[in-house]
Amino acid sequence: MLTVVMTGCDAAASWQSLGLYYSFLRSKQPGRFVRIAGCTRDASEDQLLTDLVPLWTTEGVWEYGGFEYPLFNKAWAIKQFMEHAKPQEDYILVLDSDMLIHWPFLPSEFQLAKGRAASGNMWYLEDLNTLLVPELAPQLPVRLDWDAYPGVGRRADEVGEFYFLHREDLERVAPLWWELTLPVLKLIGGDRLNPQATKPFHKRIWYSEMHAYALGAATEGVHHVASNSSIFQMDFYHPNGAPNAIHYAWDAKVPGHDWSFNKHDYKDFVAETCDIEHGRRGLFPHPPWPSQLQVKGGALIRDLLNIEVVATLNAAFCELHHSTRCSGHTVTQEECERVADLMAEIEEAWHQLERSEDLFCMDMLPDKDCADTTRCNEEAIQYFLRREFCRKSCAAAAAGYAEGSSVCGLRQ
Repeated sequence: MLTVVMTGCDAAASWQSLGLYYSFLRSKQPGRFVRIAGCTRDASEDQLLTDLVPLWTTEGVWEYGGFEYPLFNKAWAIKQFMEHAKPQEDYILVLDSDMLIHWPFLPSEFQLAKGRAASGNMWYLEDLNTLLVPELAPQLPVRLDWDAYPGVGRRADEVGEFYFLHREDLERVAPLWWELTLPVLKLIGGDRLNPQATKPFHKRIWYSEMHAYALGAATEGVHHVASNSSIFQMDFYHPNGAPNAIHYAWDAKVPGHDWSFNKHDYKDFVAETCDIEHGRRGLFPHPPWPSQLQVKGGALIRDLLNIEVVATLNAAFCELHHSTRCSGHTVTQEECERVADLMAEIEEAWHQLERSEDLFCMDMLPDKDCADTTRCNEEAIQYFLRREFCRKSCAAAAAGYAEGSSVCGLRQ
């Protein structure tokens, strides 16, 4: 299989790519990794394309249909890659640059096949089926399953964040992903009743790209089995066991500690240097250590994952750059030893959790929120949430299953 990430060629894309690639190696994600970069012609002169990460470049699209915005490069870059690089792997995993792989994505785990893909449920694509499908793809058939949000009656799967699908499916979807982005943008921007129309332009572009993928996939008959637990969101959300990836799009925080991390504060951060100036060059400020955490259960997993973001990024800079190119810099080597010790403590914390808990059979919400097991079979939004966030309680209450039985351990 192949893991890809589409980026621009700025400083943030460089250090984020280092982090994602390192997490790819650390997690033992199978297959090959490629950063697909949509660049300006002189990007290489800016020295923003690291040689430490497997790279494929294309000239990006910075203006299209009267709009100027580089995030068009995400859809454009994957289209160019599929058409010109012609990857041969059977399955392709598409991630965002501000993600880190925690647990390998496996085609068998998601039961992938031609026409059957995996992604994450996206609750905020509220106008995909109500506005965009009737206008742009009225021919799409109605779905009668609950495999993706918003359930029975949808014509397109409201999914996003990661896309995991067969190569032949992506070959067909990628051109539509690009071609539909502009029509979607114009439609949601012109409908003043649409809540997205009032949002800043850059948010509407990003939103349009997500819709364009979903519309393209539905048009090509690609059906998603969607997940709420594969990607851990930052801040105070409770994860469901050990996720496949961490998405650090928002603040990483640990309650009770004067520490936080937000990627937007480090747009000009330079990783590939031997000088350490925490937060500006070389390394980010160190997060708290697992031994400092006083919580248990879902809260402990949440805090470990928040810590793991910066710990993994710093480990990436140390392992991929500092260890091989900064051998004579004593301070840098001492700092990297501290990074390695922190990563080792994080690993041990996960091992302890694995020995004491079934990470995929836990109630991730407080006890009182999982006490009413009659809600385990509710439909609508609760269909997707209740059985995932109260897995242990719901599994114990299910007919024919004892508490902690193997049915609870299925990753969905």
